[in-house]
Amino acid sequence: LIPMKKNYSLILLAFLCAVVFSYGQATLPISRTTWNAGSPTGWTNTGAGSYTSSFACSTNNGGRLDASGDFYQVFFNTAPDQLTYDIKLSGSSTSSLLVQESSDGSTWSLVNNHTSIPTTCTTYNFTLSSSSRYVRWTYNKISQNLTIDDVSITASICTDYVDFERIYLNDVSPIVEGDSFNVSTLATEPGITDANATAEGVGVEAWIGYSSTDNDPSSSTGWTWISASYTIDIGASDVHQAEIGSGLSPGTYYYATRHRLNGCDFTYGGSNGFWNNDSQILVVEADQVNFCNVDFPKTAATTTGDIHNVYAHVYELGVTEAGGQGANIQAWIGYNTTGINYEPWETTGWTWIAATYDSDFGNNDVYVAEIGSSLPEGTYYYASRFQLNGSSYSYGGIQSDNVGNFWDNTNNSGTLVVTDPPPADVVITEIMYNSSGDDDEWIEICNVSGSTQNLNNYTVRYNGSVLFTFPSSGVDIADGSCITISLGSNGDGTYNNICPFTPDYGIDASTNDTNNLINSSATISLVTANGSTDVDLVTYDDGDSSLTDNNGASYHIIDTSLDNSVTSSNWWPVIDGGSPGTNSLISPCTPVGPEINVEGNTGNFPDISNMDVTPSTF
Repeated sequence: LIPMKKNYSLILLAFLCAVVFSYGQATLPISRTTWNAGSPTGWTNTGAGSYTSSFACSTNNGGRLDASGDFYQVFFNTAPDQLTYDIKLSGSSTSSLLVQESSDGSTWSLVNNHTSIPTTCTTYNFTLSSSSRYVRWTYNKISQNLTIDDVSITASICTDYVDFERIYLNDVSPIVEGDSFNVSTLATEPGITDANATAEGVGVEAWIGYSSTDNDPSSSTGWTWISASYTIDIGASDVHQAEIGSGLSPGTYYYATRHRLNGCDFTYGGSNGFWNNDSQILVVEADQVNFCNVDFPKTAATTTGDIHNVYAHVYELGVTEAGGQGANIQAWIGYNTTGINYEPWETTGWTWIAATYDSDFGNNDVYVAEIGSSLPEGTYYYASRFQLNGSSYSYGGIQSDNVGNFWDNTNNSGTLVVTDPPPADVVITEIMYNSSGDDDEWIEICNVSGSTQNLNNYTVRYNGSVLFTFPSSGVDIADGSCITISLGSNGDGTYNNICPFTPDYGIDASTNDTNNLINSSATISLVTANGSTDVDLVTYDDGDSSLTDNNGASYHIIDTSLDNSVTSSNWWPVIDGGSPGTNSLISPCTPVGPEINVEGNTGNFPDISNMDVTPSTF
């Protein structure tokens, strides 16, 4: 029985993921009657098992397929002829078995689709295509299990081979990665290749193969074969050509030819005829720039958060000489913490930041990347990296400012030392933790240091937890100035209703986010950007003054030069909504009354007899 054959192209992801790969090829003829002792050479399967009982067809041993998608497959070495096998189901079912053949293990043709499988062992026989090198049995289970046994494949008596073949012509090696490399092969078969001077001989197939190992191409280990197309007749021979270079990574490759006539076995060719340790060599070189470096700076020292730009040059003939950015060049600046001589091509320890085109310098393009502002305190070592046309990287180093070249132990990495700035010299001077009505909660920070202080990325913490983080730039407080930070807002649109103001930072007056500060006792701290240092820390307590407990008064420091860690000492309640933004013990919203001066020592009033005009409590 020779059934009609129908082609299928199966791209089955589940099949590819589950397959148990075999090794080598089975040599025809083959016969398999044992299924419980591992897979013979050339056989693969997935989800398959074996029967060692009456369910087998012979020798009390058979293959078992018990789930949809389970399969057996065999890969063999030469042209086949007859395929024979026994199958049966363990019980009546509409399950089916798909039997296919393939020349390459990718595109499959139908041998038979068994849709009515008997429950007793039944033998089937089919004639295979001489070009096939694979047979596969795939089970589609509805119910019951399937037994397969007594498989045999005979070899076809196929003696058609070309009389001669060799590598005919090839492009010049080496090539640059991405370039094409054409190889032609010449084959001769009397009566076939000379039958038509302008057409391919009937039944002739040709390939060019390559491998990174100089081994026998007939071994099928490590060789990739590219189908070659007919180009011309040379005398009594056909010439085929294939392009093998454009997809290859940098390296050394060995190439040879392969032919097949009328679907029979392959023959292989080298530079002088049938292959005899005479593969040709193709060298693929990386498409790298002609020059690159790190240009500036060789060394630098910055503080945390500061910008640090690194500049690098690149040159490529015919690309960077013209004005503007050269085409198809990508650039990076990378840094590591291992050392100045840690090689930039190492796969670990380097962080690479994309660089942008900056300018031209002579025939070079200049690139720049900012690498410093996000780095914590530490020492960093940096180099450049360039890529041309998507090929392999080139790495640049620096010897001294404006002197560098490809990275080596002389032109090595630049050095950046990042240190944390000293903690800002500022003071928490005022706390409003429980304003009248629904809380608007805020603090005041003043600079009495004598110089401008910076609070970039500093945090305000409440009982140790971050409640507010300052912006990463621009938080400068001039000497003698104060800033206010909203830590809570009742969202009514007016901030600090008794004495309204607009906070410099934090929650705005229209956002309802309040009760972030407890109305009894808590600790508020100002912490450096790296989280390591408390710049100032105050523990407030409503028991220290009843005026601050929902009665419209804030706590304000009395003397910034003295300890301010607890509100029981060196703090004073400022009535009428506090004095936000001013280092003052009197609220700007307190009504102005008449000035009363009393002669003599009377309570808290000043004694004008000794020129005292300041109340003693202030």
